[in-house]
Amino acid sequence: MMSDMQDNASFMPSPEQSKFAEKWLDYSKRQTLKDVAKEIGIAHSTIWRWHQNPDFVKWINNQSFEMLKSSLNGVYRALVRKAESGDVRAIKLYLENIGEFVEKSEITIGWKE
Repeated sequence: MMSDMQDNASFMPSPEQSKFAEKWLDYSKRQTLKDVAKEIGIAHSTIWRWHQNPDFVKWINNQSFEMLKSSLNGVYRALVRKAESGDVRAIKLYLENIGEFVEKSEITIGWKE
């Protein structure tokens, strides 16, 4: 589930950091950092301390990006469902994404004689 960071190969997350990433990046749950800390059995201040390490921050951000990419198919499916139901904003966004919507503007140039 979690991918290794390619541009920061020297950082190896601890087992607790890996557990944190797995729980924190589960976007299906609404939870706070304190909730996650309690669930994995660490102090909230530990997570704060991890975030002071630039290598950890790069790693957790990469994990987050990978999770978002893995959800893209579901987002597209939801967009298609909304567009098929007649939602005009969804239709416009869908057409923009497939390159079929081009905003047109008309310019009228006139002068007085």
